[in-house]
Amino acid sequence: MKTVPIKERILKAYRANMGYWELLNAVFPEDQFPKARRRPSHGGPMGCAMAFGKAIRELGGHVKWTDANRPVFIPWQ
Repeated sequence: MKTVPIKERILKAYRANMGYWELLNAVFPEDQFPKARRRPSHGGPMGCAMAFGKAIRELGGHVKWTDANRPVFIPWQ
């Protein structure tokens, strides 16, 4: 089974003002990416969080962390 690149999965799942966790769950479904959803035993973010955040930034987007919903904004190209 060939995996689709993360940026393509983000753009396919993204909707305006979508929350961070909602988008992360759509891009990394737990049944398809069980290891990516694990947290390190010493604490910290899930394994997929760094790659997910980097891909959002490379797409020109950002997350509004001060909002309770943590909406993700990605400009359409």
